[in-house]
Amino acid sequence: MALKTVQKLIKLLKQKDRQFTNLVEEMHPSDLAELVEKLNDEQKKELFEILDDDEAALIIPEMEDVDQVSLFQVLDKERASSILKEMSSDEAVDLLSDLPSAEAQELLTRMEDPEEIEGLLKFPEDTAGGLMTTEYLSMPENMPVEEAIHRLREVASEVEIIYYIYVINEENRLIGVISLRELISAEDGTLLKDIMKTNVISVDVGLDQEEVARLVARYDLLAVPVIDEKESLRGIITVDDILDVM
Repeated sequence: MALKTVQKLIKLLKQKDRQFTNLVEEMHPSDLAELVEKLNDEQKKELFEILDDDEAALIIPEMEDVDQVSLFQVLDKERASSILKEMSSDEAVDLLSDLPSAEAQELLTRMEDPEEIEGLLKFPEDTAGGLMTTEYLSMPENMPVEEAIHRLREVASEVEIIYYIYVINEENRLIGVISLRELISAEDGTLLKDIMKTNVISVDVGLDQEEVARLVARYDLLAVPVIDEKESLRGIITVDDILDVM
């Protein structure tokens, strides 16, 4: 973002000009992240008072790690926990891992359902478990195609990114994968197990992140599922999640 634009926005913010709010509402999250990094603590608070939790959750991952930490130390803890709730699980975990442990714990105690995040925090940051998100779409092998499509529509807004449908059995073991194209092209009445690919490329939760990056690059994957020692599906890693490692 041009320096003149940043200076103009900061001036409007200082003047509490309504035009600032109008401009902010039209800005891309990455541009807003750049602006946040130029603001003092009080200005950061004022900016985030304008944004709702969904908007804030899109901006924060675009910021540098040190600026994320600085922002969360400025925000009211109740507001900070509300924003965390709207962030994807892997991004929330990354941020909490960078905060002092006491502050991270306080935010977790304010969240309604912290169990998922707490579970991810147990994995080392440099492993597949530390990179993965739990926001993915899995469906049982005996589900008909038309039911799967209906389910897809229901949960699409709750899932970070949908590249593939992961097929599981009754024990939650990963047994297949289906692309969105394959799903919507299949005839009604067809069961997922009849159209899924069974040679699924997956990674173990403990695999080093650099090995994950090499595998994603080698097979040109958009996302890779993460499994545990029982081959149960635990999460996925998207190509966006691993760009910093590649």
